[in-house]
Amino acid sequence: MYTPCITMVGRYFKERLALANGIGLSGSGVGSFALPPVFQLLIDNYGWRGSLFIVAGVALQGCFFGALLRPINLKADIDEMDDVKLSDTPTSRNIRQTKQGLITRLCGVLDLSLFKIPSFVVFNMAMIFLVVGYVIPFVHLVKHARTIGVEPQQAAFLASVVGIGDGVSRIGYGWFSNLNLYPLLRGFVVCSLGLGLSLVFLPSAQTYPSMVVCCLSVGLFAGSISTQTSVFLAEFCGVKRLASAVGISFSVRGFSFLFGPPLAGYLYDVTGNYNVSFYVAGGAVLCSTLMTSALEAHRTRNVQRQNFDMLGSEDSSKITHSKDIAEDIDFDDSKDVLIVRETSV
Repeated sequence: MYTPCITMVGRYFKERLALANGIGLSGSGVGSFALPPVFQLLIDNYGWRGSLFIVAGVALQGCFFGALLRPINLKADIDEMDDVKLSDTPTSRNIRQTKQGLITRLCGVLDLSLFKIPSFVVFNMAMIFLVVGYVIPFVHLVKHARTIGVEPQQAAFLASVVGIGDGVSRIGYGWFSNLNLYPLLRGFVVCSLGLGLSLVFLPSAQTYPSMVVCCLSVGLFAGSISTQTSVFLAEFCGVKRLASAVGISFSVRGFSFLFGPPLAGYLYDVTGNYNVSFYVAGGAVLCSTLMTSALEAHRTRNVQRQNFDMLGSEDSSKITHSKDIAEDIDFDDSKDVLIVRETSV
């Protein structure tokens, strides 16, 4: 349900896409805050079997809300359909099917040509490291709090604190980023840096209030990052290919969710404490920050070069236009020529 909803929002909104994503994804933050105690209550009253049936029934409601999503056809989709109808004759269809093998057609369906876009590749590599760093703390957060003497209920509430910060920042940062006060990718770098530093300093928090502050900062920065993902994918690949870009991006990140928790467990088995896991998580996020910083610097340099080229072309066109005016004037009238040349300079 997650990927189709992100894709649908990206096709409906353009100017306020970040805010729309923040509102649409804020439900996950609310769920992270509210559902853990609800699940515990269900388990206490109905056992884990009955609780799974109830949770499955709640998840089934996604079918109803998914049916309310109305597809929309963009102008690019209509133009592509018209081109396909014009070129899709029986002869051309047979030739195309003969030349294309199964693997080639499969790559076309999955739109693997997106990997030819350097920005898309670098961004996904950065997200792999970022997700690894984000997943590891949830494995050891409660246990780490218990080792420093925090009560069980308070330790479990730390995950809800992360959810609170996540939900608030998704809407707040989505609105703030739409003000266009700074480049969005630069804001992404700052949020990634804040998330990495929060994870690195989390083992240093030895009191419950300090752990609440660190967990809140983790949620705030993580929620701010999540609202920008589809925005950058739409910018790198275009809204027309957003569905394939989101699908590939989340598929790649699945490896992070797959290997992150075992890595956290391995680090604890080797070291015997939870601090190293948080340091590795923060280091992974900081590696992601370095990648996105390089990407932001490259794109900023390209934009500056394009603006410089546009200004140069405008100046040359003005000079050419002034020369044409001067040639059309009667050169016997030296005063008029002088006025034209002075004003053109």
